[in-house]
Amino acid sequence: MSKNKMFSIPENETEILKFWKENKCFEVSNAKNKNNKKFVFYDGPPFATGLPHYGHILSGTIKDTIGRFYNQKGFYVERRFGWDCHGLPVEYEIDKKLKIVDRNQILNMGVAKYNEECRNIVDKYTNEWEEIVERMGRWVDFKGGYKTMDVSFMESVWFIFKKIFDRNRVYRGFKIMPFSTACKTAMSNFEATQNYKDVSDPSVLVCFPALNATMFEKYKEVNFVAWTTTPWTLPANCALCINPSFTYVLFVLEKEPEKGYVMEKERVSIYLKNAIVKQEIKGVDLVGLEYEQPFTCYEEYRKKGFFRILSGEFVTRDSGTAIVHCAPSFGEEDYKVFLRQKLIGKNEEPPCHIDENGKFTIPLENFFRKEHVLEKSLLGFYIKDADKIILSVLKDKLLFNSKMVHSYPFCWRSDTPLIYRLVPNWHIKVEDLRENLLKTLETTNWTPNDVKTKRFYNWLANASDWAVSRQRFWGTPLPIWARYENEKYDFEDLICIGSVKELEALTETNITDIHRHFIDHLFIHKEGKTYKRIEEVLDCWFESGSMPYAQDNLSGISQISGEDFLKKENFPADFIGEGIDQTRGWFYTLHVISTMLFDLPAFKNVIVNGIVLAEDGKKMSKRLKNYPDPKEVFDKYGADALRFYLISSPVVEAENLKFSEKGVSEIIKTVIIPWYNILVFYDSLSVEGDDFESESKIELSDWIDCELNNFVFNVNKAMKEYKLNVISGYCLRFIDSLSNWFIRINRKGLRKNKLKLGRLIYDFSIVMAPFTPFFAEFSYQKVLCDCIKDIKKENKSKQSVHHELIPDTELKCNDFNKIKVVVEGIRHLREKYGIKLKRVLKKASVVVPKVNEKEYKELFMKFESVILRECNLLKIELELMENFDVKIDVKPNYSAIKKDEIKSKCAILNKHKKEIIEQLKLENDCTFLPKDEMIISYDFVSEKHGDLFNGVGVVLDVEETEETKRMSLARDFSSFVNKMRKELGLSIKNNVLVKVEEEDIISSCQEYNSGGMVFGKSGDIIGKSDYDYNGRKINVSLYKQ
Repeated sequence: MSKNKMFSIPENETEILKFWKENKCFEVSNAKNKNNKKFVFYDGPPFATGLPHYGHILSGTIKDTIGRFYNQKGFYVERRFGWDCHGLPVEYEIDKKLKIVDRNQILNMGVAKYNEECRNIVDKYTNEWEEIVERMGRWVDFKGGYKTMDVSFMESVWFIFKKIFDRNRVYRGFKIMPFSTACKTAMSNFEATQNYKDVSDPSVLVCFPALNATMFEKYKEVNFVAWTTTPWTLPANCALCINPSFTYVLFVLEKEPEKGYVMEKERVSIYLKNAIVKQEIKGVDLVGLEYEQPFTCYEEYRKKGFFRILSGEFVTRDSGTAIVHCAPSFGEEDYKVFLRQKLIGKNEEPPCHIDENGKFTIPLENFFRKEHVLEKSLLGFYIKDADKIILSVLKDKLLFNSKMVHSYPFCWRSDTPLIYRLVPNWHIKVEDLRENLLKTLETTNWTPNDVKTKRFYNWLANASDWAVSRQRFWGTPLPIWARYENEKYDFEDLICIGSVKELEALTETNITDIHRHFIDHLFIHKEGKTYKRIEEVLDCWFESGSMPYAQDNLSGISQISGEDFLKKENFPADFIGEGIDQTRGWFYTLHVISTMLFDLPAFKNVIVNGIVLAEDGKKMSKRLKNYPDPKEVFDKYGADALRFYLISSPVVEAENLKFSEKGVSEIIKTVIIPWYNILVFYDSLSVEGDDFESESKIELSDWIDCELNNFVFNVNKAMKEYKLNVISGYCLRFIDSLSNWFIRINRKGLRKNKLKLGRLIYDFSIVMAPFTPFFAEFSYQKVLCDCIKDIKKENKSKQSVHHELIPDTELKCNDFNKIKVVVEGIRHLREKYGIKLKRVLKKASVVVPKVNEKEYKELFMKFESVILRECNLLKIELELMENFDVKIDVKPNYSAIKKDEIKSKCAILNKHKKEIIEQLKLENDCTFLPKDEMIISYDFVSEKHGDLFNGVGVVLDVEETEETKRMSLARDFSSFVNKMRKELGLSIKNNVLVKVEEEDIISSCQEYNSGGMVFGKSGDIIGKSDYDYNGRKINVSLYKQ
């Protein structure tokens, strides 16, 4: 790194971590604000069964940044870590460890032993989590954190559930749900969307022979043709479904004219090119016709009305034949049709031939319609393995047999295909709550907003009743005891428990834990009836949705007098943040429960982050090793660079990020190194003899104060709007202003006023602390002792930047910014036309409208010396825009205009375009529209070395004179010598003599006093180099004085 190649960012961060720990800086920061107003944020609990990845680092960085910022705004910000200890991830790990493949193995070993195995694995990764979280610089309380398996947390979840139950919002029913046969459990729809893959599946048209259909009597055989990609579901076929409004056709094939087939009219040609259509049939006329199902295993259901053509509006022409093979055990619409037609009751299970492992429970070969010899029975066959056998058995019933590649959901935990199957479940009524869910959503602020108005809004508007039970073992047990007689449950007679104390009273038992193996044996005897707990546990998403209340064991919750709703102190939370996938997960469950019980949203503000992908755009994969280990990134670049890279990217606005080490390295290059170099310069200054009265003599002192003030203002504004990714722009601008303008212009002056620079660094470090916590601390400590004279010596070593408050400021203007535009414009033209900055130019003209003439004359009087020096000019002149041929054009700036005003503003622009252009030319202003709502382009028509910048013109006079040539030579040679000095490691205090055998160079330098250079030859030679002069190499030597 510049100035000090021994400086190591990662090693420095390790020292900072040590400093924080030794001085309990996190604890002190909390204690300082303990009695202040609270800023509440909820930390969504990660699963306790894996190590943190970039997704966790991203969300952790966002949470830590917000927490640190509001702590430095004077709020008390409680930051507690949470662990999601229950559910599938934990059970899956234990199943692998104990080689468990079916439910009976768990029952045989005992639920108690199984659950204790689950409990023991929860802490497996705790140390690794703490290590990573600490290394990334996140301040969070692990010791005071919560675990969803703690009795107090679980009991609070019971309380929340009972409140919902008491509102008559809980019912038992069947629902088609995503189901993992590997994990033997149903999944939420949210979980089912986590892992889609392209797979190749059968694509077949199956014939279902019509029975007793008089409309087809002239044909030997007529078949209804249905499409399926899941042959394994055919044994459970119970009906065929058509759309009554469609037109169907009966067709034959040339080789078998006596055999007919029925499909929707427009779908025939998709599969069969040689079909001969014989007649059209209205869909409604097919309803009620019987057919022959492929297998006879459930023939007894025919008398109930099964194996007939049913009417279904859900049937489309998008795929297949518009005749749907219905298996109500495996299809949501199939099941709904059977309920609607009253073919099955609400709590009645339709035919199903597989178990929770996805294996056949019947010897299907006993139910073939034709003899077919198999090598082994299909009993116990896995469904996907059975597909080929079923297609072989039905070979003569297949009109079309092919393969198709499509996107299909896989279990996010086991990476095996999910199926959809009917499972009994306990549900919470949500559908009738949709209007309230949308009402409470209105008061929330989302970053980005379109996740709220589109994705989340649509999810709420179409919310289904929530299936909250799981047929698992390790989780919070559903606190429902159902009447139990003759080893059967009566689900119409229920008792819901809301606390341990209540259960102890009803069972006359002392209870220390409420996991299944502690309470499943407890019976409730009441009014001569016996009640037993149902077997299910709560979905772990219900637990995480209850965490605002359960993490504090219901602290601060009470009933609103005379109303159904509850109230809670410091609720809703001020902030939450998680990934885009949580719109159907944690964000949803939080919102549903809070709306249901509190008639409020659970949070006021939310940042939705996208997904961190590998650099190639693929999902990060340990197997593919397509991303760097986070620990390696910390060790190579440090945590600040990674943190600032993440929060400066679009990933904090729900966009996906292709992770790149180059991006992390760029933060080092553009932020950390320039900042470090400022500190190096500061260290080179001496505080002794500081002239406290000389600040007014330092050029641009007021301007840099204004720049700092506006930096603070912009950061405050962005953070209050939760716009993290704009902070880097403000940071880079200030670093540029401080380093490339203020310090560079005042390098000599600051040697007599070190404290001026120290105070700027001090204030900048405080504001940057939430974003780069390590380097801000390092920077702060560098200047602390110089800047804070009245701090007690014993406290200096313990004071942290994170204990400082970020002030509120108001936006200010400083007239130097207009001069800065001129200077940057001249530099831009030099670069454009290949004119080096070392070359002296005779003149530059600044062109402004007449209305701005007086203002710029005053600016020139104030800053002329700065312009001449910074632009290497002999003269600067002010000229009027009216004397030049300038072309101005205006277009609407859609990004700055409110959506509902775009049409009217565009109409104004089109109508008054000429007047607007004339105003801009004469007054550099506009009365018709705000300037920021227009994109204004200025162009000189005929000026060769001129251009316009923000409405101000700059024209260069590039003619060379003898004077400008000699001045340019002197400045260029002076720059060359300074470069030699730097390479030799000389400081400003080291005096040297310069030897060069070229009189023109010597006389030019002496005439124009280039840096006080002294020519001569005496003492020891310390360096040599060649200077390029008019195409010749001139030897230059430096001698130590």
